[in-house]
Amino acid sequence: MSRAFRAWLLSPVIEFLHHLQRTITMTNDELLQRLTAVDASLADITTEVQKVGSETDSLQTEVQALKDEIAAAGGTTPAVDAALAAVEARAGSLAAGVKALDDKVPDPATP
Repeated sequence: MSRAFRAWLLSPVIEFLHHLQRTITMTNDELLQRLTAVDASLADITTEVQKVGSETDSLQTEVQALKDEIAAAGGTTPAVDAALAAVEARAGSLAAGVKALDDKVPDPATP
């Protein structure tokens, strides 16, 4: 079998292998781009969740400060008591929501 005939015979196979190589390379590049975009989105979400957690902690601190001031004042009206109870309930609900959100996001593995 001559060299030219072998080249002619193998030409479609070689072209197909080159096509596969280009497809794999393109697929890997696309995956890398998508993974990079997802990673950036996850970083943004992590920042937002941390901000919400920090704001919730600040809110709970402020509610406790209000409770302490009310207790130090020696008494309040029923309207103030009701407003304080509503704020405490809202803060508790917010804290529970942040906890539920935190539970959905796995903690990073420690090395």
